Amino acid sequence: MPGPSLSLDVKKVGAASIVFLSGDIDASSIRDFQSTVEPLCECEGPQVILDCTALSYVNSTGLGALFTLSRMCRTNRGKLVMYGVRPKIRNVITVLGLETLLVLCETREDAVAIFKNEAGTTS
Repeated sequence: MPGPSLSLDVKKVGAASIVFLSGDIDASSIRDFQSTVEPLCECEGPQVILDCTALSYVNSTGLGALFTLSRMCRTNRGKLVMYGVRPKIRNVITVLGLETLLVLCETREDAVAIFKNEAGTTS
């Protein structure tokens, strides 16, 4: 298998961190994925957006990591949002019942809007 199975690129857009994922989240890439995304989830009020448009595969360990990172964001009063999730991966998330635990959006604009809408609401 030539080269890494997952490419990660992080860009800061306002208060949000967008992580561009390309390739597979599997046994060979899980450590890189976690070591890149976890620090983004540990701050107060994290706004983490995962661009999954070029993500082709996620194994069970990767799904577990997504759930753990999402929970970490919620614990720190923030959110992890995924967009551009391919139908095959979205189907696995649905079959496993994770769609209620992970925030999935169609587009980047939808993902960014979640944080803008939450910032504009008062409780």
